[in-house]
Amino acid sequence: MKLLYHPGDKVRSKSGGPEMTIRDQHYDVIRNKFLNDMFDCIWLTETKDGKKAIQYRPFHQDELQKTDHS
Repeated sequence: MKLLYHPGDKVRSKSGGPEMTIRDQHYDVIRNKFLNDMFDCIWLTETKDGKKAIQYRPFHQDELQKTDHS
């Protein structure tokens, strides 16, 4: 199966939000396998005291769209 996204691709949630980077396919520890339709995304936010924080979340491929920076 051809993957829609690859590590380093720039994406955004279709519902909006910050630009994110694809980290890799999502690994499901319950099923003990990588899922071809789920991707781990990372992005930076700023805390109340002005420090940068890395955020992480898995997304289904249908929730994402590539940005112009891919």
